[in-house]
Amino acid sequence: MEDYILDIQRMSTEDGPGIRTTVFFKGCNLQCKWCHNPESIAFQRQKYWVKDKCIACFSCQEVCPQQAITFNEDGMQISSNCNFCLHCVEACPANAIEVKGEIISVDKLFSELLKDLSYYHKDGGVTFSGGEAVLHHEYLYELMKKLKAAGIHTAIDTAGAYPYEVLEKLLPYTDLLLYDLKIFTNAKHKYFTGVDNDLIKANAIKLGKLEYPKIWIRTPIIPGATDDEENIRQLGEFIREYMPNIEKWELVSFNNLSREKYRLLGKVWDYQHAELIAKAKMMELTKIAQEYMPQAVWSGATKLEV
Repeated sequence: MEDYILDIQRMSTEDGPGIRTTVFFKGCNLQCKWCHNPESIAFQRQKYWVKDKCIACFSCQEVCPQQAITFNEDGMQISSNCNFCLHCVEACPANAIEVKGEIISVDKLFSELLKDLSYYHKDGGVTFSGGEAVLHHEYLYELMKKLKAAGIHTAIDTAGAYPYEVLEKLLPYTDLLLYDLKIFTNAKHKYFTGVDNDLIKANAIKLGKLEYPKIWIRTPIIPGATDDEENIRQLGEFIREYMPNIEKWELVSFNNLSREKYRLLGKVWDYQHAELIAKAKMMELTKIAQEYMPQAVWSGATKLEV
């Protein structure tokens, strides 16, 4: 079985306990306005034209059998005729064309993940993220069975917007769920993410009754979207009532390091001018969250105070 993998990030310390390897899948059914990994949204492979590397030799254009590449005042344009033969990538002497997404089999990825056993130790392991990892549930099911048989700790980072049965099949092979609860109000959630949160909350309620796997709730703190007291209180009340067994609630501060990703994709990022959250703000929201769950914490970079 094969699927599109965006990236394999080693030595990660932010996607679960211990030192981990995080596997990023391509494809997401949310369209969060603040998305930090826009290259993970599309299910198919994508090409980046890296302007700063390009030497304008036009080798890519010359070798393209589909005549899918043109250049204008905005730089390289790749039309829908592109069939990903990758002749352009091979011909580019400056490595100015990057491909995001690689087809990898379950067996090949499993073998790759086994290479990192030496630093997983007792607390580390493998985390599956995206995009939305659970949308690749058939692939994940086969891979996670292998990982559990090898004694490797597994975690899934998920937004929860799918039928519960899809996730339920994976739970016996999952040690930790990093479950996003972003915005409580349905209409506001749909405005900022493109989908309502009925399924997300329904799945959370079912997960909240389980003793295993362990669950960490994550709430991204985004300027003007999730960073108001009312949202944190509404989420806190929901967690306290329906998810008494969760281990941690983590408020994750917004980061503004994705501008270049959007530029390379030819997109305008709604948050390109947004500043980091102030540390005092993160501490204030965390204190509110702790009223509902004492284990609430915050993480991430904050605005540099002068």
